[in-house]
Amino acid sequence: MSDKGTSVQDDGSKDLSYESSQDAVAEIDLDAPSAQICSGFALISDGYQNNLMIMTNVLLRKKYPVYFTSPVSTRVSNALLIGEIFGQVTIGLTCDYLGRKFAIIVTTAMIVIGGILATASNGDSVLAACKYSHLGTVWRVCFGIGCVPPLTVFYFRLKMLNSKLYRRGAIKKRVPYSLVGSYYWKSLIGTCGAWFLYDFITFPNGVFSGTIIALVVSSSGDNVIMKTGQWQLLLGAIALPGVMVGAYLCDRLGRKNTMMLGFAGYVVFGLIIVCAYDKITKIVPLFVIFYGLMQSMGNLGPGDMLGLISSETYATSVRGTCYGLSAAVGKAGAAIGTQAFTPIQAHLGKKWAFIIAAICGVAGMLVTYYFIEDLSGEDLALRDERFRVYLVERGWEGEMGEDDLKGVAENVKVEEVVKSKEAAQS
Repeated sequence: MSDKGTSVQDDGSKDLSYESSQDAVAEIDLDAPSAQICSGFALISDGYQNNLMIMTNVLLRKKYPVYFTSPVSTRVSNALLIGEIFGQVTIGLTCDYLGRKFAIIVTTAMIVIGGILATASNGDSVLAACKYSHLGTVWRVCFGIGCVPPLTVFYFRLKMLNSKLYRRGAIKKRVPYSLVGSYYWKSLIGTCGAWFLYDFITFPNGVFSGTIIALVVSSSGDNVIMKTGQWQLLLGAIALPGVMVGAYLCDRLGRKNTMMLGFAGYVVFGLIIVCAYDKITKIVPLFVIFYGLMQSMGNLGPGDMLGLISSETYATSVRGTCYGLSAAVGKAGAAIGTQAFTPIQAHLGKKWAFIIAAICGVAGMLVTYYFIEDLSGEDLALRDERFRVYLVERGWEGEMGEDDLKGVAENVKVEEVVKSKEAAQS
């Protein structure tokens, strides 16, 4: 037995079947503050892109009232979601086949190029529309700013390494997708279902929150845009603490319980807004506070936990694919919710957006309870080995790992892996 947790086989060769996830992380965690800043800017970029259409919808509706109708607004908002669905699936597969580094670099380049194209969009009608107003400039600048966060971390992404867990566990040929489905079917229902429900709620309420607030604000003229922007800023400020509270509760309550708590918040605050809708909409600050608290609970629970749970649940060899599939189903929910938002408000009434949020909150709690595992504190390398054993026991004979850590799948036992771990720690 070596001092790094590798065992020696009968033929004298080393078995790299187990290595703690702490060791794997140590190889790429050479500069922890830089890694955290890089991850933070990536999430800032993601959040900015996802919420870009909130105020852009208000601006374009004001600037082009004849052409930017509700159906057009919905289609423009859904264009982002359709692109994300395509990206989640293709980049998820790319992560597993070609590596995390390659996928991240390609994604960063696509974000920057897309932002530049959106900013530089032109034509006679567009230029004419900007002639007597700054609103056309404003929405272009908003798209241009979206290029900045990914560019600031592009250098770090070029220098990053694929983790040792990936280089040891990658399956680049003969991926047994049927076995993946039979092993993870319950988890896929959980992550896909929870992500669908979360995005079905949060994206329409996010994209159209500016429109909702604009309807509540009783001003007219250009003041509508200014006041909508001010209340939108307050709404975002109220929703932000949920992210930090969720991070605090994550290890204390566990991933599963924290996510259920967040879905419960949709039920509580959604019903409060519904029951007092006629009165609360006459008091704009109170409406924005409760609206913000509802979104804050979403950030606390599924907003914080879904990505983490989807990363920890699946083995390294198929993590990108399963994560991408789960996120893509979520974005499909977002697209459906965004498409249905305007008809729901038009035919059922404005308060039904919050009634549906409460219903989805209940469904999210049930999906989380029955289909999501609580993996708090579990070693990811050990989960990789359990998955490997499952594949081998069912006749899979492929290779796992890149050239520097490659090995033919062997019929190892999980008990042996646990013993290797215990011996390495002693």
